[in-house]
Amino acid sequence: MQQVSKQLIKGLPRRIALMLLDCGLIVLCYWLAVMLRFDSGDAYRRVEILRAMAPMLLYVLPIYMIVFWFGGLYEIMWEYAGMRDLARLTCLSGLATGIIMLFDLIYHSRPISGAVLIFGAVFNTAAIAGVRFLWRGGPAEGHSLTLDAQRQG
Repeated sequence: MQQVSKQLIKGLPRRIALMLLDCGLIVLCYWLAVMLRFDSGDAYRRVEILRAMAPMLLYVLPIYMIVFWFGGLYEIMWEYAGMRDLARLTCLSGLATGIIMLFDLIYHSRPISGAVLIFGAVFNTAAIAGVRFLWRGGPAEGHSLTLDAQRQG
């Protein structure tokens, strides 16, 4: 029991850093979704949509973080991540987006189109997976390759 609590506390700064990184990526991806959705004749509406979307982030970000936390996204050691973890991320992102759309449907508070929410979810999944797989290809992988070479040799 003592060992488990020590491991939890030891991994907490990394999890908090990943959560903050994910929050930044989610905001960036929704901004990108708005920019792509309103790119031509509706370009004048971008500022209006972004202003309407700002209060929405007050419940979008916690929904994503809660779903990701309880879905075990921050438990994964991304150095060894594979297709199963990518599928988990995709399902969790879809679940969070579904909860957001349900919340908007119940409270009739959707300030933006559903297309922006769906584009944002796809972009979120791609951005978060990209960052995690870049993490996977970092120095830790080179270290594990060295260990593998030493074991074989």
